[in-house]
Amino acid sequence: MNHSSTYQRERASTLLLVDDEPAILRSLSRAFKQSPYEVLLASSAEQAQDIMANNNVQVLLSDYRMPDTDGGELLRQVKQEYPETISMILSGYADFTSVQEVINSGTAFRFLSKPWNNNELLKHVEQAFCEYEKGIEGQRTHQKQPFYSSAPLEPDTILADSLMHVIRAEIGTLLKASEDFYVIQVHIDNFHHLKSLCDIHLAELLLCQLSAYADELLSRDSVCLYAGGGCFYFICKKNDLNDHIEPAMSALYQKLIMPFYTVDESFKVCCKLAYLDVSDDKHTPSSIISNLSAVLNDSRFVQDNWVQLDNEQLEKLRRDRKITYDIQPAIEQEAFELYFQPKVSLPHRKIESAEILMRWKHSELGWISPEEFIRLSELDGQIDNIWQWLSKASFAAIKSLTEKHPDLKRLSLNISSRQLQSSTVVEELQGLLHENQLSAEHIELEITETNVLSNIEKCSDTVLALKRLGFQLSIDDFGSGYSSLAYIAKLPIDVVKLDKSLIDDLSHSEANRSLVRHILQMTYALGIKTVVEGVESHEQLEILEQMPCDSIQGFLFSPAVDFNAFHALCLEQPFRK
Repeated sequence: MNHSSTYQRERASTLLLVDDEPAILRSLSRAFKQSPYEVLLASSAEQAQDIMANNNVQVLLSDYRMPDTDGGELLRQVKQEYPETISMILSGYADFTSVQEVINSGTAFRFLSKPWNNNELLKHVEQAFCEYEKGIEGQRTHQKQPFYSSAPLEPDTILADSLMHVIRAEIGTLLKASEDFYVIQVHIDNFHHLKSLCDIHLAELLLCQLSAYADELLSRDSVCLYAGGGCFYFICKKNDLNDHIEPAMSALYQKLIMPFYTVDESFKVCCKLAYLDVSDDKHTPSSIISNLSAVLNDSRFVQDNWVQLDNEQLEKLRRDRKITYDIQPAIEQEAFELYFQPKVSLPHRKIESAEILMRWKHSELGWISPEEFIRLSELDGQIDNIWQWLSKASFAAIKSLTEKHPDLKRLSLNISSRQLQSSTVVEELQGLLHENQLSAEHIELEITETNVLSNIEKCSDTVLALKRLGFQLSIDDFGSGYSSLAYIAKLPIDVVKLDKSLIDDLSHSEANRSLVRHILQMTYALGIKTVVEGVESHEQLEILEQMPCDSIQGFLFSPAVDFNAFHALCLEQPFRK
């Protein structure tokens, strides 16, 4: 790390290191030997105060446990006398409970653990000097900006990096020792809600109670650590539990859902748990933490009160990360393709429309379903970049196909609730119409039913604006969840697409036939066109012909095909009856 290029200051950058162990001071001094800082050393809090009085110290890094005055008291004095100085604590993880109050009060900028990694240490000190410079700049411009918060803050808002550093260090120690151990993550789902209701230090109370549960159910050598945001970790050696981890997890969950009592109040937590058996060298502290967090946030894995993170799930998570990392390169390299699935008019057996779908053949993973990469892209916001590519490519394809096939009334593409809530989507689509010299009547925007119901107030203004531009609007997957025609009557909807789940038992269930007939009759009465998705058999087709159904979409006539194949289908129609 080239610190000299980072810090070109008019004044010297002075770093004060405080520790009562000479060997630690020497080691710290060597770590900063190539840095641009002027490094001062103190072996006690008293010596540190003398140095502070005679030098302009920007950053202070102090041990916590010292024989005369502990590091917490030293930092409080420095904060009072030299408020511009950025102070940090460097101590063993066992001291964390003791120093937590110091950090929560804003007295310390960061907590770093022993043993330290030199590169990480340099990075944190560099950030501290940057924090100092921001404070000085704020003074120059008369801005009321604190150097760092002096108000008491919850750990999950100020300590995330420091807390996770402690947890990674503890896991790293066991990995280096080639120990077999378990890591258990406990996530309190209603933590923030409880924190707003309870006049207590909730994190500290839970940490104390969880530590007691660890002694009772896991082992007395297990470690319980807080990670912020209602997330806790147990770390325990495997030989302490032998084959009893699953009963221990069940017992731990049962303990957690019991009421917690304080002097004045009681409360109940909602939680979920996951654990990982760490028995090989394929793991790192960061991968263990991220995998446990990912599995608890994924409904595919959490089917019960607790879950074991096994090899199959790890492989799914690795696949998810691979896909997530490769989405943006796929956009840039034009790896996505447009496919088209015809919507066939029942009376004439002609293609009057088609749904535009995305396909992706990954260079390593092969074909990836849209459901998979769309779900992942929605988690990290990459759906916005996908939408930009999809809308631009679709408008160009619509221009080409409607010119080649005048009987093709329109083509449709899916638009998510995220796009409908965007303040720029109307302007963007209007720009694409102008760029491609297209009329909006050639384009149908499909909105998933569940997205409309959950965000109807936020989406309604955008839906009305798109309708005013001339776009056709359809409700997709109608019947896949809670369905109501009431909201359709309130929105300018042109088409309702019945979900495949309504059609699957059409041939064998009179109840299904009655339900589908009822929906089609009501939409017909409202003057709304209908498309039935997922039609795969002639028997289904014959039943739908006896109902007021306008179009069908499904494998019976054609799966989704690429541009050239769809062009050929349009030339070969009508389909045979």
